[in-house]
Amino acid sequence: MNSVLNKVILTAALVLGTNQVFGANFRIKMHDQQFRGENTLHLKQLIKDQHPGAQLGNQRINLVQLTAKSKNGNGRVKLLVDGMVEDADRVDGREYDFHDAHRSTFDYVVLTSINTQRGPWHLDLKGNIKVRTIEVSTTDLRPAPRPRPIEPFFKSFGTKKVDKFIVDTDTFYVSEGGVEAIRLVAVGGGLEIEAVKVYLDNGRVLDMGSLRGYLSEGQELTHHFRTRHGAGINKVVVNATSTSIIGSRSKVELQLGLRR
Repeated sequence: MNSVLNKVILTAALVLGTNQVFGANFRIKMHDQQFRGENTLHLKQLIKDQHPGAQLGNQRINLVQLTAKSKNGNGRVKLLVDGMVEDADRVDGREYDFHDAHRSTFDYVVLTSINTQRGPWHLDLKGNIKVRTIEVSTTDLRPAPRPRPIEPFFKSFGTKKVDKFIVDTDTFYVSEGGVEAIRLVAVGGGLEIEAVKVYLDNGRVLDMGSLRGYLSEGQELTHHFRTRHGAGINKVVVNATSTSIIGSRSKVELQLGLRR
């Protein structure tokens, strides 16, 4: 039992760098089929026969658990991947209960592999052996997809009314650190954003060309800072004109995307 546990722990440690998201476990029912002498079981074919939708092209085999017994306790089983022997073990059993179907009469053999080849998977049997089930565990050879970046939490830092016919200059004092994005939103009407300057806490001033343009009511412009820990911002200056001819002046709202 300890050898089985050690194999499972070792295999888990070896496959931590693989793509577990696209791994799979396949149970192959063998219905106590008896094999005499030397026989080869083609695992991929057995999986496809009993699991027609299985996609094995990018899978690597990690572990096989064989539920089986041999008549005299001297059966042997080998796991081969692409023709290479990965693991081997004895299949236990007793002659007097070889024909007893109770599960307690079966041995549980665990075979492991770290081979990443895409070749065939075989079990080679030797002896008088009955096989009840074969459990096959796989993982994907492709690297795991990168996790999606966590979107920042956007917090409003107020609104400013914008003149209709002349360019209005509005200043937002924020004194905020860890800013990952800046967003301007048109409120109550359309806007033309003509210039935006961001004053950082390190003394730099950024001219945000990506935040220029026309906005209809409710529309927004967003710029993401490509810094690891976000930007420290003291103030944001917006030059804008309201494009709403009828009614009240439009407003510009400043939102900052903060690290979660």
